[in-house]
Amino acid sequence: MNELKSYIIDRIIELLEEYEDIEMYGYDIGYTIFERYNYDGTMTYSTYEAKKWIEKYFDDIGEILEELNFEFGDTNSIPNVFDNPEAFMVVIVIEGANYILSNLYTVEKYWNDKFILTKHKINAIKRELKNCNNSYEFYN
Repeated sequence: MNELKSYIIDRIIELLEEYEDIEMYGYDIGYTIFERYNYDGTMTYSTYEAKKWIEKYFDDIGEILEELNFEFGDTNSIPNVFDNPEAFMVVIVIEGANYILSNLYTVEKYWNDKFILTKHKINAIKRELKNCNNSYEFYN
């Protein structure tokens, strides 16, 4: 199993309930639930911890970078891993989360529409996340 994918799925599941009854677009759900980290520029609040995280998931991060390069033609907009490992980690998690979420039936159904993230939808998303965690490939 892809360890980074599993990490991101666990974080999504952990954060989802905080956004119950919030209105959003399906395409914004990943950005919304990780917004506080994007705003702060860190998930670890420690450069040392971010470096350890990057080292742990190094091989899996490559898949996300390849996909970003494919989608956008380059990865120049991503923070430099050596200059700012904390911000780099945030971008990797958000982009990974967006990809994972975009492949879920419940999220895709509301991709271009505003919807309320109800308890029912949160539970459906969690079920779908647990099912997609069984695949090895990140982009699967």
